[in-house]
Amino acid sequence: MATWADLYPDVLVYVPGCPDPFLAQELRRAATEFFQDSRAWVEWLDPIVSDGTQREYTLILPTDSAVVGIERATSSGAPVEILSFKAQEKNPATFENERPGIVTADRVSITLTRTFTAGAQIEVQACLAPSRASNTLPDALMEQYADAIVAGARYRLMRTPGPLNNPQGAQLALKEYEQHLGKFTFQAYRGNAPSVPRARPKWC
Repeated sequence: MATWADLYPDVLVYVPGCPDPFLAQELRRAATEFFQDSRAWVEWLDPIVSDGTQREYTLILPTDSAVVGIERATSSGAPVEILSFKAQEKNPATFENERPGIVTADRVSITLTRTFTAGAQIEVQACLAPSRASNTLPDALMEQYADAIVAGARYRLMRTPGPLNNPQGAQLALKEYEQHLGKFTFQAYRGNAPSVPRARPKWC
């Protein structure tokens, strides 16, 4: 796993003297914003096994990550519909719904709208971002998106009142960040494939 400290040299060139804790904070915030906006970090989470009675389950997330949105789900390989929590007329944790699917109110746990067969493997594909307390990022993601994260952190730091303030530098960093964001957002939309998918993914 890579750490925010791995990016310190790339940022300190532009904001020399910035304290390490502040660097880590703004790199984390820049990374979180980037992955929330681009939806470039997508993973199938570890399977949840239904016990045949329980309908609420906590999602099993990678280290230092938080869910931005759920894209799709399956039960033992069969597609499961992702339903809107807000649209449920009754509390899905208490009352079963005639329409089978999953809902999430907090993107930390899911509720099955109907009881699934015991032993069914529920798999969720989710867009992720670094959590608020994260210290690490998977190596592959750091390798691909370091420049975007660094540009976002530079923009944040150069807008800070005091010795780091540099309005012109901040605007240049913002322009660079937005270029990276546009490129990687489109790449994520294509699912890292060479062609555009026929139907846009549904997120919740």
